[in-house]
Amino acid sequence: MWRVWIACVVIVLVTTGAGAVVWRLAGRQAARTRRVGRTIAASLWLVGSSAAGLGVYLSWHLVMGQPEPSVREPRAGMRIERDVRTTPRRIVLHAVKIPMREIASIEVTPPEETDEGLRVRATKAVEAAAALDGDVVINGSFFFPFWSEHPLSYGPHVDDLVQVVGATVGRGVRYGIDEAGWPAFSVTMGASGVQAEFIAPDASSYAALSGRRWLVCGGEQADVPETEPYPRTALGLDAAREHLWLVVVDGKQPRYSEGMTLDELSRWLVERGVADAIELDGGGSSVLALRKGGAVALASRPCHTSIPGRERPVANHLAVRLWRR
Repeated sequence: MWRVWIACVVIVLVTTGAGAVVWRLAGRQAARTRRVGRTIAASLWLVGSSAAGLGVYLSWHLVMGQPEPSVREPRAGMRIERDVRTTPRRIVLHAVKIPMREIASIEVTPPEETDEGLRVRATKAVEAAAALDGDVVINGSFFFPFWSEHPLSYGPHVDDLVQVVGATVGRGVRYGIDEAGWPAFSVTMGASGVQAEFIAPDASSYAALSGRRWLVCGGEQADVPETEPYPRTALGLDAAREHLWLVVVDGKQPRYSEGMTLDELSRWLVERGVADAIELDGGGSSVLALRKGGAVALASRPCHTSIPGRERPVANHLAVRLWRR
């Protein structure tokens, strides 16, 4: 983020100075040349103003501190928590614990048929919530292609077709590139209601996502590699399969949240009674959106292309729809 902020300052200085020079030189030319020169100068100042606005925005986030921790229970057995810590570093974690009996449906973004097979179109969480009629939404699968060079050069953009990695099911349609050894979360829906389990998806699966690794398995911390603090997304169940856990850790924002290591996240999950959990896509992809007062809005603060609060378009999402009362 500091690099982007410094780049904004440089752009402001260069464009402001160059615009002033061009404007002054244009004033000495014939009318037509003067108009062209002043148009160029105005364009330079417009670029400088945009960079200044971005610089002010980033400056605010560079000094803004952490939010207050919070817990709310919007319905019986459901818990929405924001865990805020200052040690071993600044961390902001968002967790949603949902009783399975309160879940009307669990949806995963369905694919579409393309010339290259089944693909999905990159989208953002709030738009995914609308498409899937979700009340609680997190990002899902790992995917490609993806690149991020600077705030103006990144991909995918919204509606770009991308390939999902890991066995995935959206509304009964299976897609994604299978990865050996990746654990999967599978959902079935029938007369007995919504059932979820960590098993490979089959013909009965209505929705499914694959994670890169176990974070918790059988109530114990999984053997995870040493990692740097990073934004994270996790999906879990308790031992009785009575509660679904959706967890997102904000990161890449030193004054707000730097993220968690895999070991720290898996330990946090075990302490909360999560029996099994997998790691979904993280980094700038990590995002949580919640419905409150009829509208869905971001509850976490993602960081994409080093810009705090900027959301990355991702391949797919997992959306939980609660029984409406």
